[in-house]
Amino acid sequence: MRKPRGNLFLGASLVVAGVFLFFLQVQPGWFQSVFGGFYWPFILLGAAVLFWIAGFFNRLPGLIIPGTILAVLGSIFLYQVRTGDWESWAFVWALIPASVGLGMMLGSLLRGIRVMFRIGLWIFVANTILGLALWGIFRAPQALGRFWPLLLVGIGLIFLTNALVQSRKHSN
Repeated sequence: MRKPRGNLFLGASLVVAGVFLFFLQVQPGWFQSVFGGFYWPFILLGAAVLFWIAGFFNRLPGLIIPGTILAVLGSIFLYQVRTGDWESWAFVWALIPASVGLGMMLGSLLRGIRVMFRIGLWIFVANTILGLALWGIFRAPQALGRFWPLLLVGIGLIFLTNALVQSRKHSN
């Protein structure tokens, strides 16, 4: 059975969205004159805010996750629409699964679910590293010029140091 507060929030959200969209139908130039133009990714960002409000209002961590995914997608698309940098999909797609991990971390804070936080942290970190690695492959050579191989040297040194520390722990 649904909670009355959930129905109240859903009903109020639908009324506000319907009035806003109807107003845009009647006065299409109003939004552009006030906000300087409408970018469709704002729809995703608005939906994200609704999910977050509903999740926090009803203490439902499961709603925080899709809200975070929508926020990341809306942010990616807003960047791409404004800059025309559609080639960024070569590496930015890794932020979508990272947003699942971030949503799990944020949602776990509502109920104090430690295992959900830890899993979310691993998903977030792994996919953020993947995104940075893909950025390094596709964009770093242009951004860093001829010095980008030093980034590989630095990462290699981190792995070597970690391996040496681990081998010393196991030998003791």
